[in-house]
Amino acid sequence: MTYRLDIDGVRAIAVLSVLLFHLGVPGVPGGFVGVDVFFVISGYLITANIVADVRGGSFSLLRFYDRRIRRIVPALTLVVLATLAAGYFILTPGDYAVLGRSAAYAAGGLSNFFFLRNTGYFNAAAETMPLLHTWSLGVEEQFYVIWPLLLVAALRVSALRVSARWPRLVPALIGALILASFAYAVQKVGTNPKSAFYQPWTRAWELAVGGALVFIPAAWTGAISTRLGDLLKLAGLLAILAPILLLTAQSPFPGANALAPVLGTALLLLPTGAPTRMARALALAPLPFVGRISYSLYLWHWPIIVLMRHYHNGERLDLAWGVAALVLSLLAAWLSWRFVEQPFRRMRPAPRLTLGAGVLTAGVVAAVGLGLFFTGGLPGRVSPQLQALGSKDRMWDWACPQHVPDGPAKGLCAAGAPWASAGTRAIICRRHPARFRGHPDL
Repeated sequence: MTYRLDIDGVRAIAVLSVLLFHLGVPGVPGGFVGVDVFFVISGYLITANIVADVRGGSFSLLRFYDRRIRRIVPALTLVVLATLAAGYFILTPGDYAVLGRSAAYAAGGLSNFFFLRNTGYFNAAAETMPLLHTWSLGVEEQFYVIWPLLLVAALRVSALRVSARWPRLVPALIGALILASFAYAVQKVGTNPKSAFYQPWTRAWELAVGGALVFIPAAWTGAISTRLGDLLKLAGLLAILAPILLLTAQSPFPGANALAPVLGTALLLLPTGAPTRMARALALAPLPFVGRISYSLYLWHWPIIVLMRHYHNGERLDLAWGVAALVLSLLAAWLSWRFVEQPFRRMRPAPRLTLGAGVLTAGVVAAVGLGLFFTGGLPGRVSPQLQALGSKDRMWDWACPQHVPDGPAKGLCAAGAPWASAGTRAIICRRHPARFRGHPDL
């Protein structure tokens, strides 16, 4: 399909909203809806490509997965391996073991199920997991295991003469899928919000909405005037921005609260016969550039933020460190896009070779991750006295090696060198940090 600068502009809005939300920037408490914007864009673009190939007689399921692997796997593999390497120097054994296990799930496209079973998205534990954001990639890849099969089968049936009785078979099937998935999402949000957030079948309707745009007759979209197009696009932008500004982590989601960003994105993507002011605005620099690197930016930003927070004992990043995380994320994203994404997307190997390489790569990354998990996060990296502190389960059985004899920390448990002669002393305290503030030795 024809490249549209404005779609990259929409991508930029999506990734920046997620990035600002994760950095804790005030004023964007609902920035997490950027993921839903991405789902709609993905559904639209990939469905358009499938339909064009089927109608042109060139569709191949093998070639479809060849493109998906070259698009997704190289940058994801780089980020996962880089995160594992950085975690070796920053994370405690317990956290490193969990990272290894989550890396194995990410390599297999199953992150959403790992985080469904092991954490929530908005709680404190989730904020310590460097690969949490890969849950959305899992949802997408699971959707695209089934979507091409259903879509191609429906398109081929609709091409038969017998389908004259059902001239709108494909749109009807997509509409039924959207309604069923949306209804399930609304029901699940009310009964099991965590499951609703991570399950692919509660998100399928969002990708399918993007796919449905492909089947809107060109005669309809071509008849949209410039004035009407401007109004529709403005409504779409407002429908995205409103939940970014108004929703919070406590808002039920996805369900009904996802309607505005999903439908708003659909309006922005809707082709129009006449150019619109909004399309021109979304095509203004630097939005298309940010949109082009949005996949790599999405991949890199969260591990960078989380590992920085681990380095700072879990505290939220202050302004200086937040700016550093932003700059580092943008730099890493550009390098990844330029030297990993682009070369692999331009490659044209035999699809079977790509599929084999993708499976092998996923297997190697999964093996590395599981190795870290089953070895307990390489506990030999830290002092034996501190190894128990790397696991919340083991630390309660830890025999305290010494107690602080005097000063503001008197009576607390100490590890490492003898407290009285230690050249450097530090206190880990989550309850009463004010008790130690300003003490010259701490």
